[in-house]
Amino acid sequence: MANTKSTRVIDYHPDPTNPNQHTERGVKMLEDSLAKVGLGRSIVVDKNNHILAGNSTQERAVDQGFENAIEI
Repeated sequence: MANTKSTRVIDYHPDPTNPNQHTERGVKMLEDSLAKVGLGRSIVVDKNNHILAGNSTQERAVDQGFENAIEI
């Protein structure tokens, strides 16, 4: 079984060069999904907690009050 640990969602660092501009529709869909089913999709980070994929997911999760993520 993989080792897991809990990390605060706010401790992940968004990529300032993220090319995804996120449409209003996409952001709304992500917000709705997080509200309905919770934080069930991946945020990929490097060993320094810099986000490689899932910048918007992390931002919306923080906005909605999610505190911890399970790291695998």
